[in-house]
Amino acid sequence: MKQNIFILAIVVLVISINACKTDSDQKEGQPDKQATTNKDDTLNRLNQAIEASPDSGNLYNARAKYYLDHKQINNALRDINKAIQADKNEATYYVTLGDIYLEMVNLERSREMYDKAARLDDSVPGSFLGMARVHMILEEYDRAFNILDRLLDKNKHPQAYFLKAIAYEEQNDTAKAVKNLELAVAHDKKFYDAYKELGILLSEQNDPRAARYFKKAIELKPGIKELHYLLGLHYQKLGKYDKAFLHYDTLLMRNPNYKYAHYNKGYINLVYEEDFEEAIEHFRKAIQVDPQYADAYYNRGYAYELLGELDKASRDYNKTLKIATNHQKAIEGLNRLDRKRQN
Repeated sequence: MKQNIFILAIVVLVISINACKTDSDQKEGQPDKQATTNKDDTLNRLNQAIEASPDSGNLYNARAKYYLDHKQINNALRDINKAIQADKNEATYYVTLGDIYLEMVNLERSREMYDKAARLDDSVPGSFLGMARVHMILEEYDRAFNILDRLLDKNKHPQAYFLKAIAYEEQNDTAKAVKNLELAVAHDKKFYDAYKELGILLSEQNDPRAARYFKKAIELKPGIKELHYLLGLHYQKLGKYDKAFLHYDTLLMRNPNYKYAHYNKGYINLVYEEDFEEAIEHFRKAIQVDPQYADAYYNRGYAYELLGELDKASRDYNKTLKIATNHQKAIEGLNRLDRKRQN
């Protein structure tokens, strides 16, 4: 049984074309100061409100969800227990507790909390959504669909459509996943995660509609740098290189150290534009950000080879092999250079 913990958070799929890559976990220099400030302001407001109303279960529940969102599990548990002490019959508090146990991958306790929430008030969507997530982690998709459809019979909840989409993705049914994501955004015009996921799924199929969904996601969260990368990569796959460059450049203006944008610009220059000198410059910048970037060394070496600068090409191929010992293209590159020198 797989523990598909990623279902608990945003599902980010990896797209690749040829040697082009994305890395959502890449460290991008300094953190977003505005986002940090907003987080601090939110917590400060919650703290002040609780200080003014120390018996409010709703406030403790709100702060517990804040802590859960920021992976501070002990603080989240402390606050949700205070909320439950304030009102033992409030179903939404047990949903929050179930979500905390789910983050801890304690499926049995999370199931108990969602069941208790449903018994207290079967109109609370969170108990259905939480239980569906439990079944999805257990790969019990038919049960998850049954629960989500029961919720949708009562309430066209966007998160229910989103979870159905993720379940269909897990079963490799992209068409149904897209359909449910489209229903999610139809019922919530500001559903960022659904727009982004639509962009990713449709881009994998080279569907031009992906651009529209990426742009909507950018409109909703303009500070998310990865979105410009994904949109640039989508245009690159479609052969719309000018548009790809536009979004890579937008990304690099915000974060000059996003190595994959440098790499992809180099890749386009090398393979499609045959501007080898420009390609070398972009690969150099990618290497400057990550001195262990084997593919960047290889492609820079290949650009040097195409320019006839065989010694520089040889150095880059050898550097590639120091980083990635079995890099087949670098081995082939060195063999090519040997043949060229013999001739």
